[in-house]
Amino acid sequence: MHGNLETIALLLRAGASCVGRDIPRIANMETANFLQRIGLLPSILLTNGTKILISATKDNKRDLTTWLLNYGIDDQVHHSRSSVQRSVLWWSESPLEVALTQKNITLTKALLGRGAVVTERELNAIIWQTLEMPDTRTAANFLTLFRNRFPAPNSIAAAILADRTDIVALMLRSGLDPHGKVLVVEPAQLTFDGLEDLAGWWNINPEVLKTKFSHSSLGAFYASSSVLEAAARAGSLMILKMLLQSTTWTRQEKGLALTESIVSGNHYLARTLLAAGASVNQKLIRVYPLDGEMRYVSLHQPTSIDG
Repeated sequence: MHGNLETIALLLRAGASCVGRDIPRIANMETANFLQRIGLLPSILLTNGTKILISATKDNKRDLTTWLLNYGIDDQVHHSRSSVQRSVLWWSESPLEVALTQKNITLTKALLGRGAVVTERELNAIIWQTLEMPDTRTAANFLTLFRNRFPAPNSIAAAILADRTDIVALMLRSGLDPHGKVLVVEPAQLTFDGLEDLAGWWNINPEVLKTKFSHSSLGAFYASSSVLEAAARAGSLMILKMLLQSTTWTRQEKGLALTESIVSGNHYLARTLLAAGASVNQKLIRVYPLDGEMRYVSLHQPTSIDG
């Protein structure tokens, strides 16, 4: 609702109804108060509350956002998250995700104080926004707010592919679990605009994500069995050693990273992986665009390692 109160009143007198309508935003506090005064607000917020809260957060309407939180709209997020219409810009799925994407620590604290749940999606939101920052202070400030610890392979892989050793170290020190399959978008440009254009990729279905970024100038889809492979692909010996020391990895996981290091031309990582007990019998499945279509290619590791 765009906030023209006279128009709204005229439409209502003519018999218009808001029941069952998709109303993604309320323009301002004046409109919210008007809708409450005429008794329409409860039904609107019942079906559209989460979307309206997300819109208010994105539009930086702090008075309306605070008012909606006090109304209890954020409680609906846990029940209607899958039905929230994703933003064209951010594909955000929750008010907390939007607050983190905007690096709004005040709103983040308010949402967490009301029981908002932090998952890797929310972690992705803040880590993604800090990849182009010169230090880890912002990321650290938000990580201290997250009490629960969970697997975060995509957040860690994003930092690895952005060559942010400091952010990887920060996440590992905070107790985040690096285990799990990796499905990320590697930004073409590590700039504010480049990251902003891609924010929210973690909410897209992996198959759609793979297709969307197979030929995109914004970024490239990357998938692997673990963050060890991402480190091997990036060629970072420091990050690879940090990951190996942070937790226990299987011989197979280390073996896939070994194969990746050879395929990527980063042979100098092989000695470290072999010393860590990497299997030398692992195949690596990679995806290549051939003739405009995605093909799966099985790459066997070489039988010998030079250097």
